Amino acid sequence: STQSTWGVEGDAKEAGRGLILKGIHQSTLLNGTFHPKGDYLAVVAPRDDVRQRNTIIHILSKRSSISPFKFSGAVFQAKFFPTELSLFAVMTANRIKIYNLMESRIVKVITANSSELQCFDIHHGNSNRHIISGTYNKGATWHDLDMGFKAYKRYKHHRLGVEAVAFHPNPDTYPLWATAGGDGKVHIYHGSVFEEITKNPLLIPLKILKGHTTINMSAVKCIAFHPTLPWIFSAGTDGNVLCWVE
Repeated sequence: STQSTWGVEGDAKEAGRGLILKGIHQSTLLNGTFHPKGDYLAVVAPRDDVRQRNTIIHILSKRSSISPFKFSGAVFQAKFFPTELSLFAVMTANRIKIYNLMESRIVKVITANSSELQCFDIHHGNSNRHIISGTYNKGATWHDLDMGFKAYKRYKHHRLGVEAVAFHPNPDTYPLWATAGGDGKVHIYHGSVFEEITKNPLLIPLKILKGHTTINMSAVKCIAFHPTLPWIFSAGTDGNVLCWVE
């Protein structure tokens, strides 16, 4: 089955809007993520009836696409590892599967304990593999991939489901991570990780940001740290995008 159809650099009207390349998919896309080197773009289409097309990896320089995975359930989020460039993670309703793309094998499977997963993010450290995930049952979980299958730490600081999680992309300077929920709050944490395998991550709650309105049990749908500053952006169902500064 066809993953997507690639167009040329767009017509004159599209080029005027800055469009240089277009790929037509078979279903609505939920999100996308770039490989750190920039030539690969992975997109997620959970409503596609063909399960193999739930996750598509585009090779931009070749204008080609592959769907290397088959799943029993829909995929809702996918991310390339920021420092271990061969690793790729996909999230279904109850699992996060980590693949080694070079070796075509599953490296690890993280299973949600009691609720459906809503989001996850991957730590940007050079020698540490850590993942945070958020669930519908108000929980956020820190996973240390070198510690086996058991979660390192669980938090329930939100009154409604956790809708977004994020690590700061510059953890050496700003060891920060955050969760955002349907209660309209963004929780900021300190999260130091260490190269010594015997030393556990140091996780400390720092601050609670309140600025979004809850609508139909949902509020903050997306958060992202500034790449070089200790700032965070939050986008909500109330139509507002907020920038929180130090």
